[in-house]
Amino acid sequence: MAKQNLTVYQRLTKVFGFQAEKPSSPPQYRFDRDTILKTDSREDFEKEMLQQQQSQYIADKWAKLDQSLYNQSVYYEPNRLAAYYDYESMEFTPEISAALDIYSEESTTMSEKGQILTIYSESKRIKNILEDLFYNVLDINTNLQMWCRGLSKYGDNFVYLKIDPNKGVIGCQQLPNIEIERHEGAASQVHKAEATGT
Repeated sequence: MAKQNLTVYQRLTKVFGFQAEKPSSPPQYRFDRDTILKTDSREDFEKEMLQQQQSQYIADKWAKLDQSLYNQSVYYEPNRLAAYYDYESMEFTPEISAALDIYSEESTTMSEKGQILTIYSESKRIKNILEDLFYNVLDINTNLQMWCRGLSKYGDNFVYLKIDPNKGVIGCQQLPNIEIERHEGAASQVHKAEATGT
């Protein structure tokens, strides 16, 4: 069987994600009473008993956390979409709309140089590349205020970077929050399909 070349994110998702491959039988932390009691030292007995209690406690906590994470992943998406509709309707309340404007303006106040973002680097080359990226390609002085307003309004903000394999980042586009969906495990499923040749 060919070894899978997974990224760090894919490997962590495989272990900790809600679609993680669960062991067929969970580890058991039960010990025979005779095994624990066969000791000449009360101190050893209490130490062993404490270790077993801690192991059982951790196992119980992990089981609850694992179930909680799964429930959040199942119910999060519908709640998120419903919340977006609420946030959209709140925009028509003048006070909330004005507050969002203030948040975005105060978050993106320009410096005395007339820049929202000031770039420092000891390397002139790196500084020139970053200034070109943020000021010319991403147009941060225009876009950042809108991004901050969207983030204040929805709690999320999605920006698509247009990337050319040779030139790098060549532009960006604001994505509508309400149309964005999160799919976990999709990359690993694609990888499995490629490995099996389907």
